[in-house]
Amino acid sequence: VVLGRKNDYSTINGEKLYNFDIENAILDSKTVKLCEIQTHPEDDNRLVAHIVWENEINSLLKNNMEKQNEYLMELQEKVMKKLKNKEAIPFNFCIRDSFPSAPSGKRDIKFIKEDIDGLIEINKPYAKKLVK
Repeated sequence: VVLGRKNDYSTINGEKLYNFDIENAILDSKTVKLCEIQTHPEDDNRLVAHIVWENEINSLLKNNMEKQNEYLMELQEKVMKKLKNKEAIPFNFCIRDSFPSAPSGKRDIKFIKEDIDGLIEINKPYAKKLVK
């Protein structure tokens, strides 16, 4: 079974983390349709989880920032529980309606990594929305 590419990893505080392990932990949640883990474009030591919610959840959370933050904290807990590594927990999230495609038809990873408009930072026990 192929889980991901061996060159798809991030180094956080000197520790090599495979992005697909974190993505799979998040995708175990029935609330997330798609997930892409990248490092922050301005700080390679911070993980950003780019999330596409399942349709029903997206409707529920669209205008309810407090509820969305609860769901994001649950995703953080899921990552910690599955990977047992605090370095693997994303504290930054970008919520998307879909992922853009590159001319090749694949996900446009470069665009996803650079586009962090509406970045949400979750640092327990509070959450705040940052504007780029």
